[in-house]
Amino acid sequence: MGITVIFGLAFATVLTLVIVPTFYSTLDDVVNVTRNFVKKHLR
Repeated sequence: MGITVIFGLAFATVLTLVIVPTFYSTLDDVVNVTRNFVKKHLR
């Protein structure tokens, strides 16, 4: 059971500190590229 708890804590830490910010940054870049494309081509 201790291994499960340690693995869960490690997974939650990696998820919180690496995966979520990376996803947020990627999504923000996609929104900015889309916004610039729309401004440029649909003007």
